[in-house]
Amino acid sequence: MAMTPPVLLYDGLCGVCNGTVRFILRRDKIRTMRFGALQGTYANDVFKRYPSIREVDSIVLVVNDGEGERHAIRSEAILEIASYLGGVWRIAHLMRIVPRRLRDRCYDAFAKRRHRFSRRYATCPTPDPDDVNRFLL
Repeated sequence: MAMTPPVLLYDGLCGVCNGTVRFILRRDKIRTMRFGALQGTYANDVFKRYPSIREVDSIVLVVNDGEGERHAIRSEAILEIASYLGGVWRIAHLMRIVPRRLRDRCYDAFAKRRHRFSRRYATCPTPDPDDVNRFLL
């Protein structure tokens, strides 16, 4: 099985999630990560493969490392994104000393309130023309 670029599924209507995507786009030196809104067809296909994550409403990272497809959610997705970005962002791996259950509780608390910190979009924002090919429907 061939390795494919990671895909970040995000809430396309959430300002914080869209800000996270823009943050990654600016720092993705190798420009391979792709993105898909949780409201899109690609995400729906992922949810069919992994029904247990259907209720995730913030981010899901889908990775195919050549040995098979896997997904990461919540704090684990954040840590894998930091690793993917490399450089100074790899310091986030220090968070692995915190038990996942505690990291995920903190993640869930923020995710539940994220709409208070930014605007909510009526539709998914359109990506910049330079990045449009990195977005999946």
